[in-house]
Amino acid sequence: VQIPAKKLKQYFPETYTKDQMEEIIFMLLASWAEREGKE
Repeated sequence: VQIPAKKLKQYFPETYTKDQMEEIIFMLLASWAEREGKE
């Protein structure tokens, strides 16, 4: 899956790098996956 940076940038401060955005996205996905597995 590829998500254009243009779409992602609306959710992050302008100063965030690609690596910072990627790190946060994976943290959020891990948190979501953990919640989904517990329900």
